[in-house]
Amino acid sequence: MSDLITDYEKHLRRLDRSPKTVAFYTRVLRQADRDLPMGLCSATTEELEDWLFTPSPNRRGGPQRGKTTRSHYSRILRGFGKWATDPKRPRLAVQELLGHSDIGMTRRYVETNRDRMAAAVASLPVAV
Repeated sequence: MSDLITDYEKHLRRLDRSPKTVAFYTRVLRQADRDLPMGLCSATTEELEDWLFTPSPNRRGGPQRGKTTRSHYSRILRGFGKWATDPKRPRLAVQELLGHSDIGMTRRYVETNRDRMAAAVASLPVAV
């Protein structure tokens, strides 16, 4: 998954996003990937929402992420999910298929995960 996040980081740089924005987005995505039970690509909407409302161990001043932070994180997750599952260029499938011997079985697994991720991020509220 980290390769996919790295590819998204390169994508953001090609879009000429601010270095601080790129670093922030990358940090949030890596944190979500680490914290979610099966990683970011296999997360359900419920897991993503739970993660958004889970207290951050690095948070100062309170146990829960604030409304603005949750809104930013939700926007970052949706942007990454749309980029990774773009039907014209499904990057998730390419990353997951590399290095597997049973391509047929892996392709079905990837398509299922890609569809799940697309549905999960699409279901996230704009403001949480």
